[in-house]
Amino acid sequence: MLNPYFLMTLLYISMAALLALDNALGLFGVVDLFTGIRWLRVHFITLGTLTEITFWLMPALVAARKGAPPPSTRWDIWLALNGGIITLLIGIPLLNGLQIITGGALVFIAVLLLMGQLGGMGTRSLPSSANAGRPFYIAGLSFLLLGIMVGTGLWQGWGEALRIKVPIEVHIHANIWGFTSLTFAGLLVDFYPAFSGRRLAWPHSIPALFWLMTLGALGLVLGPGWAPTGSPCPAC
Repeated sequence: MLNPYFLMTLLYISMAALLALDNALGLFGVVDLFTGIRWLRVHFITLGTLTEITFWLMPALVAARKGAPPPSTRWDIWLALNGGIITLLIGIPLLNGLQIITGGALVFIAVLLLMGQLGGMGTRSLPSSANAGRPFYIAGLSFLLLGIMVGTGLWQGWGEALRIKVPIEVHIHANIWGFTSLTFAGLLVDFYPAFSGRRLAWPHSIPALFWLMTLGALGLVLGPGWAPTGSPCPAC
C-alpha cells in the first residue's frame, strides 16, 4: 500500500510541473492558463511537496534511529495538513479571508501534532546519536509555525499590527532559513553514516551545529522585522 504522504507528494509535484509548463508556454505566447497565480508553482513545491516529504520522513527516521519499526500513519495529522494546504491553495487566489485563516489554522494544528509526536519519540535510554536529527526537526517545525502565522497574516494585515516592517521576508526566511535548512541539516545528520559508510568525524559537534544553525536562522528571520522601511532583502 502506497504511503498517503507519497501520493500527495506526487499530486503536488504534478501540479507544480503543470504550472511550470504553463509559464514556459506563456513566455512564447502559446497559452497562458493561470495568469496572475503563477506563485502557485512555488507553493505547490514548498507548502505542498516539501511539507509532505518531511511529514512522511521525520517520524520514520526518528523511529529508525531508535531501532523501532516505522510508526503507522497518523490520520489526524495527514487530514489536518492536507485539508489546510488545499484550503489555502484555493483561498489565496480568491483572496478569501475565511479560507486563508482556516487553511493556515489547519496546517498550524498539523505541525503542532507532528511536533508532539516527535517529542514523544525520544528516550534517554539511548545514546544521543540515536536522537541526533530529532532536535533539528523540532526546531525546523517551530520556524514553520512562525512562517505559517506570518504568511497567513499577509492577506489579513497582521504584519502591520505586529509592527513587522517587511512581513513577506519574515515569512520567506522562516520557511527557508528556518524550516528548510534545519530540516535538511537533520536529514544530513541522520543519513550521513548510511550513505558514507562511516560515522561523523566529530559526533560531539552536533549540539554546537544545532545551536549555531538555530540562532543563525533566528537572526535571519528577525532581521527583516527590524529592517529600515524601504530596504528590501536583495536575495528575496
